[in-house]
Amino acid sequence: MHDELSYFKISSAAKLRKNFARAAQSLHLAQPALTKNMQALEEKPGAQSDLNYPSEI
Repeated sequence: MHDELSYFKISSAAKLRKNFARAAQSLHLAQPALTKNMQALEEKPGAQSDLNYPSEI
C-alpha cells in the first residue's frame, strides 16, 4: 500500500509539473531522490508507468 501511494504521489506531481525538478521541490525531495524512488517503484513486479519521460518530462 505504501508503494502504491508513493508511486501515485510521485507520478501525479511529475505529470502536473511536467518536470522532475519541480515535482521534487513540491514533494520536498531532492531531484535525484525522486528519480531513484520512481525508478525503484517502476521496477517492482506489476508496476506500469504512464509517464513518457523524454517528451513530457
